[in-house]
Amino acid sequence: MQRITALTLISAIAVSLSPAAALAQQSRAFTDVKPGDFGFEAVEYLKDKNILVGYEDGTFRPNVPVNRAEAVKIIAAPLMTDTERMKIGKTVYEDIPANAWYIPYVEWSRQQLRFLDGPPKTLKFYPTRGVTKAEFLKMMIVSRDIDPNSYSEVKLSLSPDTNPQEWYYPYLRYSVSASVALPNTNGGFGLERPLSRIDVAVLLYRLLQYKEGKRTQFLLDQAQQNLIITLNGLEKSDVKAAEQASARALLSSRGAHASAPEQQLVRAVVKLTEGFRSLVRGYQAGIDSKYDEVIRLSGDAWFLGGEAKKISGDISSVATQLQGYAKTLANSARTRSK
Repeated sequence: MQRITALTLISAIAVSLSPAAALAQQSRAFTDVKPGDFGFEAVEYLKDKNILVGYEDGTFRPNVPVNRAEAVKIIAAPLMTDTERMKIGKTVYEDIPANAWYIPYVEWSRQQLRFLDGPPKTLKFYPTRGVTKAEFLKMMIVSRDIDPNSYSEVKLSLSPDTNPQEWYYPYLRYSVSASVALPNTNGGFGLERPLSRIDVAVLLYRLLQYKEGKRTQFLLDQAQQNLIITLNGLEKSDVKAAEQASARALLSSRGAHASAPEQQLVRAVVKLTEGFRSLVRGYQAGIDSKYDEVIRLSGDAWFLGGEAKKISGDISSVATQLQGYAKTLANSARTRSK
């Protein structure tokens, strides 16, 4: 197939959805997490909401590892009352000491929040083991009564280190749609990496901010960045990277739509990301010499680009680029099919 050249995607998607709020005077709840540090806004927000606390010396100790018992308390404590906590004194897990401080949080999470498995599936909780990102994403999502099967039509790898067949995939997929989980500098999500206190704070903060409708613009920015990665992947004939990025872009746009369904720009970006998904699928079909499929998918991409332009003129330039790529791909397929 003819190669696609990745033109620079303009920043039209990054149109602010609301007037910029005046910057409030930044407070400082902990002596070792200052403005500009990774996670500063997260720990300030969670401290203000009484979700996270620091140490008696006024520090937060952001790099201290979090074990599974501590992670469960962070999630469960804000959701249970003192009365509920006082009622629980026993646990079904055989590896938890009878006098462990975290028993009420663990048992309430198993019985009420239902993000922990118990007998007969497992008899152990592994309280001192470091909590991984995959585990924490599941804990957060289930505890907030979020359906992890949202966007179940997306069953693609989202990075080189993820597998759609693994247990964590629905939780990761939702986390991408909510801008909770972001790829690292290597393009992966590091789902098996044990988390620190600041890691946990940032993930929880992002989820709560999304549920409050405060991550829409960030999601649009993520969609745009992933569309650029998609085009770069196609330019280099790296269809796998393009596929993963286009899937992330689609999830970001749909997460933005779930948060702000009436915004014209958001609805247009959904169409745009759907169009780029068709473009990537068409490119793969060309590699497989399925030229009729290329023409069909290119037509879908062209149509979706047109629909995006109808909804919002703010992204007409980007949508026109999409249509140009689709036309190039279709013409190449017609030439080769003769």
